[in-house]
Amino acid sequence: MFAAQADIARRFSQAAAGYDQATTIQQRTRAHLYALNTCAAHGRIVADIGSGSGAAAAYWQQQGAQILALDVASGMLQHSRHLRRGHAWLAADAEALPLADTSVDICFSNLALQWCANQAQAWHEIFRVLKPGGSALVSSLAAGSMQPLRSAWAAADHQPHSHHFVAQADLQTAVAALPWQSLHSEAHTETLHFSDLKALLQSLRQVGANHVAGRPQGLTGKQKWRLFAEAYAQYGNEQGRLPLEYRVVYWCVRK
Repeated sequence: MFAAQADIARRFSQAAAGYDQATTIQQRTRAHLYALNTCAAHGRIVADIGSGSGAAAAYWQQQGAQILALDVASGMLQHSRHLRRGHAWLAADAEALPLADTSVDICFSNLALQWCANQAQAWHEIFRVLKPGGSALVSSLAAGSMQPLRSAWAAADHQPHSHHFVAQADLQTAVAALPWQSLHSEAHTETLHFSDLKALLQSLRQVGANHVAGRPQGLTGKQKWRLFAEAYAQYGNEQGRLPLEYRVVYWCVRK
């Protein structure tokens, strides 16, 4: 496992216990993916890629499906197994799924693929493991996410302070390159609001989403923090609540 992937796995493992209570954006996007589904799940095999705490696995179980929970974070798998969310729990990288060709009826992945070094490869893996006629329901974050966090930090220094997200057009091109029988895609900007910066940044830590490749280690100096806080305050609404935006791309495809 590469260093960046190991760091992502560690952060998400640490976040496992409190993940369900902090996943407002994941809850929104997960519900939207369910609404896009047109396939009966009863008796089907569902691969939940980036299964996290197993919230989606619990949903698919209620629909009568057999769930393969796959995640790079061992702590998440232990947590979901303890809660009996799923039927099998596999340590897995989305770019190299430990599943046989044409073995899965539905691939489900909610806000996980953006952590892959190569999302196109992850999509090739989804296509490979799906049975003919099988479907994939996927959401991923694209460039434009984590605003105005990125802009506020840019006012303080030139170091990376949030994950690099792939351009939406590049994601769409990668998915469309595969020979799907049908493909539906849409994109929306989801905005969360927080009472203050502490709550906003804590929300990222609580869901393990504070990995930043290339960021130097160590604490942020008081001067940089002041500049950052002042810049972010300019984006507050009339109630002083601070926004955090996510650019979410959704796909519903059939092989």
